[in-house]
Amino acid sequence: MKTLATLIASALLITPLAPSHADDYDGYQFYANAGGWLVYKANVPGQRNRCELRAATDKYTVLIAFAPVEGALLLGFTIADGANFPIDKDIAIKVALMEGTELYRDWIYADARVHANAQGENHRTFYARMPDPEPFLRDFARAENIAIFTDPGLRLMASVNLNGSGKAVDLLRRCAYSLKAN
Repeated sequence: MKTLATLIASALLITPLAPSHADDYDGYQFYANAGGWLVYKANVPGQRNRCELRAATDKYTVLIAFAPVEGALLLGFTIADGANFPIDKDIAIKVALMEGTELYRDWIYADARVHANAQGENHRTFYARMPDPEPFLRDFARAENIAIFTDPGLRLMASVNLNGSGKAVDLLRRCAYSLKAN
């Protein structure tokens, strides 16, 4: 089995996404672009009042939804080879934010809910509430890589290079703290 450092070192680089105001839909409004990381304001009264940070590779999509008024931060990710994860189930995950081969903090443990994805039968999207939103954002902004594993078993689900995420997290914070409470 490959070591954790080897797995993380092979993280996929973020592919820049072209921002478009055509992306504005259902209460989502384009806010900013930082090196391929897109920030959206997501405000639908009675449903959501948050800002979201998104980026994609050819295999993964990473999303952070931040609602400081609620003290909530969701980590979402989509994988292309997820058909063996049943839809509408919870799975335990471990998240590692790393610089080189060093963890920023201990493992972050969370339960992720599995959803179907419009991209096809094999795709699955996972959403997990992260503890301590501000420390997570700080570590995410500084980290070189994020790796997400199943727990137990340490099956690598996603490993993404976080190049450029520092500026994007700053924009996410600005967006989120500008939201008015519903």
